[in-house]
Amino acid sequence: MSRRDQLMAKNTNIRSTAEISDDEVQAAAQNHRPRSGQGSFSQRQRLEDRLKELEERLSGTESRAIPLTNIAPNPWQPRRVFADDELQNLAMSIQEFGLIQPIVVRVSNRDSDDAVSDTQDSVSIRDSQYQIIAGERRYRACKLLEQQDIKAVILSVSDADMSAYALAENIDRSDLTAYEIALAIKSAESNFPNRTNFAKSIGMPRSSLYKYLSFFKLPDFVLDDLEQDPKILGRDAADEISSVIMEHGERAIETLRILWPSVKSGKVDQGKAADLLLSRMQSKPLLSLERDIRKLFMGKLQAGSITRDNAALTVKIKAAVLTPEIETELRSVVEKLFSQA
Repeated sequence: MSRRDQLMAKNTNIRSTAEISDDEVQAAAQNHRPRSGQGSFSQRQRLEDRLKELEERLSGTESRAIPLTNIAPNPWQPRRVFADDELQNLAMSIQEFGLIQPIVVRVSNRDSDDAVSDTQDSVSIRDSQYQIIAGERRYRACKLLEQQDIKAVILSVSDADMSAYALAENIDRSDLTAYEIALAIKSAESNFPNRTNFAKSIGMPRSSLYKYLSFFKLPDFVLDDLEQDPKILGRDAADEISSVIMEHGERAIETLRILWPSVKSGKVDQGKAADLLLSRMQSKPLLSLERDIRKLFMGKLQAGSITRDNAALTVKIKAAVLTPEIETELRSVVEKLFSQA
């Protein structure tokens, strides 16, 4: 049988789309389940389930006006940096159209029911202190407008749910850095009995959870820089570097201290930083990525360059600008440096 005949025989019983009923399509969709288990579809579905759960609790719940001064951010908010231009645009929209969607808060200084009742004294509402469950960008935009009050829905939420909601709302956004997510995970971890339960609650594979937590195995000088600029190191790179440190200890930390400025500045690809760290410790030749070239100028004219690589420090000066006086002085300086070494 030819290859063409084999294919024809294999497809003999396949029906055209016109022969498949709508009921069969719907039944197939309902019976489909992701096979990846902890795959990206499964993870995203858990996050959406968390947010859907929050939305269901909000349905039919009346919003109240709460003084902005009585509200504090969510302590498990993963976002460390809020873009000024985005907040300005949101503030302009709120100023023009009003706050369409209330923020969601919980009372932080007393016990409360799932929602504040219609008969509750409005004075007690204004005297209470609150924490944001969802909507910190809207809260910040209203502060920019110097508004006194903000519309909010008040719910009773546990610390575990509070941290899970914050992560679910933000973790899938492209502008959130891995270090910001790691900080939120570390802060929220104590609210759950174990990491398996925690990972399941936020819809994250345990392997990913451990990678985020690897940030906190890095030395302080790296973490200090991440506090200032959280985007300079990704999750996988942090995991790989921390693995080298866990295996080689203080020697790896001291080697990383020398290498880190090049990683921080982008001269060394962070994806290759762990390999380069091992290479340094094993006294292997440095990768060409470490090559550093500084150009020398005389006014606007390039006079030469200074190059540092794994082999040597090389100074090149163009003959056109190298006068006898400059050459004599340069030789004198170099000879003096090495005579004192």
